[in-house]
Amino acid sequence: MGKFALIAQATNLLGRVLRHISDTTSSLEFHHQEADLLNHAIAALTTVSDEEGSARGMGVCTPSTICHSARTVLIQNHTHTCFPRDSAKSQLLQGVRYDIATDMVERCRWASSHTDSQPVEEMSPFPIYAAYHAAVAYAEAYSNTSDQTNLDALLDIKDMLKILDARWKAADCEMDEKEHDIAVDPPVNHDRANKDEILTISSKDLDETYELFKKQDARDIDPQEARRVLRKIDLHILPLLMGSYMLQYLDKSSINFASVYGLQKGTHLKGQDYSWLSSIFYFGYLFAQYPAGYLLQRFPSGKFIGLSTIAWGILILTTPACTNFAGIASNRFLLGVTEAVVNPGFVLVMSMWYQGDEQPLRLVTYYCMNGVAGVFGGLLGYAIGHITTGLPQWMYVFLIFGSISLVWGMVFLIFMPDLPSSARFLTEHERIVAVERVAKNRQGVKNHHFKKYQVWQAIQDPKTWILFVMAIAAQIPNAAQSSFTSIILETFGFNALQTQYMQIPGSVIQIISLLVSGYISSRWPNLRCLIMLVGNLVCVVSGGVLVGLSPGPSGKENRWGRLVALWLCSFQSVGFSMSLTMVSSNVAGYTKKQFTGAFLFVGYCVGNIIGPQTFISKEAPLYHSAYVAILVGYCVKTVTVIVLYVYMWNVNKKRDREAAAISSQLTPDQEKEAIEQGMHDVTEIDNKGFRYVL
Repeated sequence: MGKFALIAQATNLLGRVLRHISDTTSSLEFHHQEADLLNHAIAALTTVSDEEGSARGMGVCTPSTICHSARTVLIQNHTHTCFPRDSAKSQLLQGVRYDIATDMVERCRWASSHTDSQPVEEMSPFPIYAAYHAAVAYAEAYSNTSDQTNLDALLDIKDMLKILDARWKAADCEMDEKEHDIAVDPPVNHDRANKDEILTISSKDLDETYELFKKQDARDIDPQEARRVLRKIDLHILPLLMGSYMLQYLDKSSINFASVYGLQKGTHLKGQDYSWLSSIFYFGYLFAQYPAGYLLQRFPSGKFIGLSTIAWGILILTTPACTNFAGIASNRFLLGVTEAVVNPGFVLVMSMWYQGDEQPLRLVTYYCMNGVAGVFGGLLGYAIGHITTGLPQWMYVFLIFGSISLVWGMVFLIFMPDLPSSARFLTEHERIVAVERVAKNRQGVKNHHFKKYQVWQAIQDPKTWILFVMAIAAQIPNAAQSSFTSIILETFGFNALQTQYMQIPGSVIQIISLLVSGYISSRWPNLRCLIMLVGNLVCVVSGGVLVGLSPGPSGKENRWGRLVALWLCSFQSVGFSMSLTMVSSNVAGYTKKQFTGAFLFVGYCVGNIIGPQTFISKEAPLYHSAYVAILVGYCVKTVTVIVLYVYMWNVNKKRDREAAAISSQLTPDQEKEAIEQGMHDVTEIDNKGFRYVL
């Protein structure tokens, strides 16, 4: 058979492989059978090509080169680099991957000794790519068996890749486009290699703190030392988060405090205009969600959040300059854009600094600053009500709130570190301890490369959609807590000054419920969904009272019973704060975590856009539609909590059964592997050692 005929047949097989991988109509069984047939056909033609072809090397257009290109494409379609997607593909992995590896090491040995007859510049990147995967296979085999033969093969391939340095760079660029590659770190101990020569695959997959993680002295951390580092983190990071979270809530709720001091009159608002001011903020928040998430991943998170705080402080300061609906609506939209970074940013900060069981208490600690903002805002609003000279009272709300935020943004910008590995308040060794602590989450710390496959996986993940619906349902009632509390209290018969301090008990309830729920969820694991359920049930009862307890024609009857129900609605913060820990603790892969968090906050925005529109001006002072919407939102949220728990519980049990088929529990090596995969930016779906926190 002539060389041209061999090339034609090899090209035909390559075309069939390309058709095979794009086939979405055939059954899975047929797909696997066809892959097996193609594999054998390529293997057979490769053998014939080597016998009848003029060269056994790695040239541009030899039949064997084309065959190896086809085989590499085939295996990449059917497997991860080291994690098969199912048992059938696992068989294909063993049957193809190591077959290629065995053949490629021989080709590399041949090519290394024949560079005079086959110049480097004639080498094709495709077989080099196949050789690279062969090196991965031998590295893993050596890691598992410590067989010297596997190490020799690995080093021979690496020697060839060094010779092909120029062509290797082209292959490396192509490798960077692959999203399931891993970092292989075999325990090399050989006179031809040292630690600096460890084979590393796709630096895009490595966590930004990976170098610190690999330091040997952090492998066995003294628990007392870890607690000491945790205390330092708490004393430095938590106050910064708490201050920023209080101010973002205070600033976005500023119209609530100003509404009883002439805001509507001063800005010439009519009809539903005030409701739209509440909604427009969340249009800006929604618009900026994905840009903010992307920028959080690409740029230093501490500096980005600090600059955003300064920006929204400036916007609040300029609000008194708005004299009509268009002006203040634009101001509110931009305020939403600048504050969009806070919630997803803080969820990511939690996962960077804290272990999974530590996150709930810390998260609710800063989240309860919403309640502190309510107390502080109520007292400040009450004080502003006594100002009788100078500017209109509503303007002082924005001038005071904005000035505080501007100064705090500068403080945050200076003192908030971007990563544990760059924290100036920690020593070098303490940074290593900080990274090693969070590595045990099996999620990594931060990876700044955006990975499309993780976005697609997040879209297919049921958790993403459950959390999305939960966020919408939770935030529809939120309008009553953030923008309309003063107006609601006025309909109960309280005057302008009374509406300010009557908001304080609800804020105190919010603070206490959040701290108690955070402590319980940190003290006793796997109670988060139950805590969410209890908090939601309190809200369902409160919503039922608001709907069912008659306000009378004037809207002022039974006002104390309805007031207590309104205060108890503050329990809704328990459910939503716990849903944030579901993202920080139960989603791995940095791009996926960022996307899931952003998607949750899209639901958050949708709910907050809908909520204010349920307060229909012509229904004042009864607002019956708004109270019904509050009750429905709480009921839907309760159902989604149950669905989320059942889903995660089933996944955990399934993985436990699969692990039990191998051993009774995760071995220390399996535990270490699960942690290592997290530092390689592997998602919780792909990391079979991952277990959901319930």
